[in-house]
Amino acid sequence: RKFDVTSNITLLKYISELFQKVILKSGDVLASWALLEHPYKQFLLHAESIGVQYPEKLSTLELTEKLRKADAKLLLRAYDELDFWRVDEFAYYRPVVEAKSDEAYVTKDPRKAWETGLQCVSELSAAKMKVLIFICLAIIHGSYCVDDYVSVSCNYGYVKGKVVHGNEKPYEAFYSIPYAKPPVGPLRFSNPVPCDSWKNAYDATYPRSECLQKIYYGNTPYVKGDEDCLYLSVYRPCNRKPHEKLPVIVYFGFGAFTNSYTSPENLSPDYFMDTERVIVVVVQSRLGPFGYLSSGDTHCLGNFGLKDQRLALQWVSDNIEAFQGDCDCVTLMGAGSGAISAVYHWLNDDTSQFFQKIILKSGNFLYHGAVLEDPYEQFLDHAKLIGVQYPEKLSTLELTEKLRKADAKLLLSATDMLPYWKKFEYYRLVVEANCNEAYVTKDPRTAWVSGHFEPKPLYVTFTQNDGNVRAGVLLDKHLRKHFNLNVEKNLPDALDIDPKNFPDVKHFYFKDGDCKITDYNIWTYLDIFTTRYFEQSLYNTVKCYVRNVNTQKYPLSIDKFNFNGPCHFTKVFTGYDVNLGTGFCDDLLYLFRFPSLFTDFDYKSVDYQVKNIYVDTHINFAVTGWPNQWSHLATCDNLYFQKYGFCEYQEFGNQTQYVNRAFYSIPYAKPPVGPLRFSSPVPCDPWEKAYDATYPRSECLQKVYYGAYSYIKGDEDCLYLSIYRPCNRKPHEKLPVIVYFGFGAFATDYTSPDNLSPDYFMDTERVIVVVVQSRLGVFGYLSSGDTHCSGNFGLKDQRLALQWVNSNIGAFQGDCDCVTLMGAGSGAASAVYHWLNHDTSIVEAKSDEAYVTKDPRKAWETGCFEPKALYITFAQNDGNVRAGLLLNKQQRPYFNLNVDKHLAEVLDLDPKYIRSVKDYYFYSELSKMKVLIFICLAIIHGSFCVNDYVSVSCNYGYVKGKVVNGNEKPYEAFYSIPYAKPPVGPLRFCNPVPCDAWKNAYDATYPRSECLQKVYNGGNSYVRGDEDCLYLSVYRPCNRKPHEKLPVIVYFGFGAFTNSYTSPENLSPDYFMDTERVIVVVVQSRLGPFGYLSSGDTHCLGNFGLKDQRLALQWVKENIGAFQGDCDCVTLMGAGTGAISAVYHWLNHDTSRK
Repeated sequence: RKFDVTSNITLLKYISELFQKVILKSGDVLASWALLEHPYKQFLLHAESIGVQYPEKLSTLELTEKLRKADAKLLLRAYDELDFWRVDEFAYYRPVVEAKSDEAYVTKDPRKAWETGLQCVSELSAAKMKVLIFICLAIIHGSYCVDDYVSVSCNYGYVKGKVVHGNEKPYEAFYSIPYAKPPVGPLRFSNPVPCDSWKNAYDATYPRSECLQKIYYGNTPYVKGDEDCLYLSVYRPCNRKPHEKLPVIVYFGFGAFTNSYTSPENLSPDYFMDTERVIVVVVQSRLGPFGYLSSGDTHCLGNFGLKDQRLALQWVSDNIEAFQGDCDCVTLMGAGSGAISAVYHWLNDDTSQFFQKIILKSGNFLYHGAVLEDPYEQFLDHAKLIGVQYPEKLSTLELTEKLRKADAKLLLSATDMLPYWKKFEYYRLVVEANCNEAYVTKDPRTAWVSGHFEPKPLYVTFTQNDGNVRAGVLLDKHLRKHFNLNVEKNLPDALDIDPKNFPDVKHFYFKDGDCKITDYNIWTYLDIFTTRYFEQSLYNTVKCYVRNVNTQKYPLSIDKFNFNGPCHFTKVFTGYDVNLGTGFCDDLLYLFRFPSLFTDFDYKSVDYQVKNIYVDTHINFAVTGWPNQWSHLATCDNLYFQKYGFCEYQEFGNQTQYVNRAFYSIPYAKPPVGPLRFSSPVPCDPWEKAYDATYPRSECLQKVYYGAYSYIKGDEDCLYLSIYRPCNRKPHEKLPVIVYFGFGAFATDYTSPDNLSPDYFMDTERVIVVVVQSRLGVFGYLSSGDTHCSGNFGLKDQRLALQWVNSNIGAFQGDCDCVTLMGAGSGAASAVYHWLNHDTSIVEAKSDEAYVTKDPRKAWETGCFEPKALYITFAQNDGNVRAGLLLNKQQRPYFNLNVDKHLAEVLDLDPKYIRSVKDYYFYSELSKMKVLIFICLAIIHGSFCVNDYVSVSCNYGYVKGKVVNGNEKPYEAFYSIPYAKPPVGPLRFCNPVPCDAWKNAYDATYPRSECLQKVYNGGNSYVRGDEDCLYLSVYRPCNRKPHEKLPVIVYFGFGAFTNSYTSPENLSPDYFMDTERVIVVVVQSRLGPFGYLSSGDTHCLGNFGLKDQRLALQWVKENIGAFQGDCDCVTLMGAGTGAISAVYHWLNHDTSRK
């Protein structure tokens, strides 16, 4: 509001030429010491330091001349006697307000010019600065992680959370926020009661206890948790836009209503938080007897854990907006028994309003035993357990009161005497007695089947072997022995089926009639458990959904997670570290971290890639109701289900299947065997059944001579192509296609997936890759010179493959009008022959089947081809393909026996030219490897860049630079280009003078000296540098588009106008160069007395270092275009005193234009 608009518009008019943007790094421009008030005193001090007595009696002109001739190092000692803290404060050499003259640069106090536009800031005290910065950040970002703690105000009061470092990015965690009163004492076996508001801020910086439970997984049962456990944890990203409402995922964990893994040490949302796109809420609810014991009447209704979750969902709906969550975009995600609970909430009209989408992970709620039919019998068993005799003679009210007062751990022992395979089905949901406090009053399975629920987008997931959750009985020898003692009774019991139906099951799975568990039928049992408990329920769930819901409006998404990674929950469930394939809830390992259970994925691993895409899939669903990657799947409605028996689903399989959709070894021609050997390829017939392209077939038959030994590999039946496309594609989008022909001198190739994989292309998700196999060697290129064996069969194979691609690639979402043919080595030669369209390799006898009837080289030389965009690449030492001769000590002596003859042969030259070649290249024996490699390169490429140097023509002449390897990418460095004459002799203490043009190319391949300076490093001091130092260095990326103008950053270093760190050994722009987006210019300017000494009048004006910088900016303005820099997009960046200088240039109208 106090901004002086008039004066600043005048200033802003000039910010257009020499630089357009300013970066100030730790520059205290408005500091009281930033300008020297009395330069004359300092000037006299320097005169005394060189031995001038009574300098005040001499004119400043006389003193300036004496100082010009003085020893430079003597001048640097002027402040040796100062107190160290004054040097440390860097307050000795400073810019000055110069005496007015034509050569003056700073004639007014720049701080005043700056303050005219910043009066409101200048009134602030330094102590308020951090507060102001924090307020600004809060305004800009909405919130900001500047501390380890954060707070939010919700309907219950303030909640204090903490910042967690996370996997890749920090996030805010609000642990264990209570949503209900502790369900203890009279509230045990009662519906949850909402908690009261907090008087003080609630401390959610640490997690509380999990719910009380007994763990039977593994080898040793144990008890953990506490009855006071009705908490939820809220996780949100630090980096959020102001006022942005983020979608919310509410998670209910697995555990058969008996266990859970929801504490932060067991389950951490780091992977979701890395995306910064979603808020995650993890809910704890009562388990086992405390959550699901029921008397079958109104005294102990049951389903308390389910009602806890309902209250938690209501809490989220009422409070999540305080955390920047969108209460109208809530996705309920449940795993295992958590998925069953999620469906029951969906079927309740009152609770269903609290979420809009639902994810079910390996949930089996339609399995017929999901609801406990007779809860009263279980209720009596618990009464007996606590010592009540003849409990059936007491009322359920009396029994409930006794159970409320019973020891909690005693209640947990109710399942101790049950067989292992029955422990996980003991506590279930019940249909409650009808009353006001009841939640489930009808069998929810009936409601689902009949379609009595509000349609919502649904995402269902399952794994290859969900039944591994029951595998303990298969792997533990004691459990197996006990099970096998009465397998005819125990197996129906374990499968929860009517014994009279068991013979049919036994006959179906065990052909020999023996159903005892052995090491040989473990996989059969896994299949039984998976089918019974999961796949059967999945089938019925999907069937009812598509029958009752408009899936065009409320889409159904299904995925099968079959990625067999390094970690499995089998170890947790069974206590045995055995890989039974991808099993129950293994997909959760790619959504959440489980710190106490599993090690983290290596960020370079395929598992990490799977994790990234799987998390994105779930977030896309949470945002849109549809996983965006799955546009290729058909919409599943009731008609589709009836026709095909199920819906299409996405499978997350092994590495290659997952990272890219691979269709291996699709045949494009009949096998070229028997009468088809040495014949043109014949298109293959259509397939009667679906062609299995899930595995690669053999490469083409070839003999490999590379390396120390030769060997044969492959098969004649080899005319296949493989197609790779990314999983993540937009619907109906046509992707460009790259068709690849491999190298190998027409004799060998490396096109099998074992040797060549398109993963790097697939990572971009922008292209489809087709890899073609064609006949090689004698089978591909033998020719009789007439029509009987015309030759070029390998080339004709490729032609037929290209025709196949043109006709069929559209089915793979490839664009047949945007096909790039890429060949390497002999594959590149083939590509050109196809381009010439008169077709290649040798010239065949004319016939209807001939492909190459004229020498294609002549067609190329005369331009008889259709113009196309062309991209040619070559390597530094392409000749290494022939280096076996150089390195094999057995071949080398043989070659040298008749070197003239053999050299002519290897170079494919007329022997009469060998003498000229020898005279030109050889000065010693053939054993000079580099010479021969160079000859090979010359033959292959004609010419070659053999050095690491580059040159540019600017206004002063040619500048020769060099290529530097850099941090990640190479770049071009032009070191120490002079922009002014050396400021020595009569030019000391004078304004800089532009340098003259160079007669020869200026050698900028190495850095010159820094500016003369005295460095005070701790208790030691030393002198370094030279007065001849007015140079700048230009750095630009190697990888630039032609004619592209890159933005420019000009950098002035820190050092209190006394020191600098601008030499390449001290300061290197590698990180900027890695981006390949900018040119960096680093400027050296005079320092200390040589740059800032002033007599206070016109004889020694001062600010010479500042004027050096001005001249450097002018040089950049006039010459940077020659380096492909944009002189209209220059950013001036200064650090420390360099930032102060930057502002002074900004405030100077002439320089600001630059």
